[in-house]
Amino acid sequence: MKISTFALGLLTVALCAPACIGNKKKSSSEKATSDVASYMLAEAPSGISKLNVNFDNQATLLGYKLKSGKPKPGSTVTYTLYWRAEKSIDSGWRLFTHVLNDKKKKLLNIDAVGPLREYKKGAQAAPPSSWKPGKVYIDEQTFTIPKSYKGDRLTVITGIWKGDRRLPVVGGKKGNRAEVLTLRLHDGKDR
Repeated sequence: MKISTFALGLLTVALCAPACIGNKKKSSSEKATSDVASYMLAEAPSGISKLNVNFDNQATLLGYKLKSGKPKPGSTVTYTLYWRAEKSIDSGWRLFTHVLNDKKKKLLNIDAVGPLREYKKGAQAAPPSSWKPGKVYIDEQTFTIPKSYKGDRLTVITGIWKGDRRLPVVGGKKGNRAEVLTLRLHDGKDR
């Protein structure tokens, strides 16, 4: 029995079509959107250390959760910040986070640390300008305390910046950054 080339082509399409449907690869913008969606909540979880720092009525740093134990030089610190977009934010604004030493001088710049902040094509993966008003964004960060650090505490600060500008804090404390947490360091000896 002879099968024409045309009939063979139709048979191939009929057999392959069910296997191919639903296996379409996501475009990079679809993947980025779904990745960001996995770090978005309708509201902040319970049990966070509340901060409620308002950045120019555009975004609020609701609070954080510290996941690390007793920090000491050489150890890793992990925490999660919870941000809420209050309204649409213009493009170009980014998140910053610095770790300050016990003299309040910058020890580490961790602006690009974490899933929302990872740089892709010259921009953070999910900058504040991509946030949807009313949604809460999970901003996970991890850093290692330098082994050579001799101070007894570290302070983590954060905010939103663009070029040489920062969104100002309104209400309560003034300035253009939020003090998230202060870590008292342990030297590994029991006291």
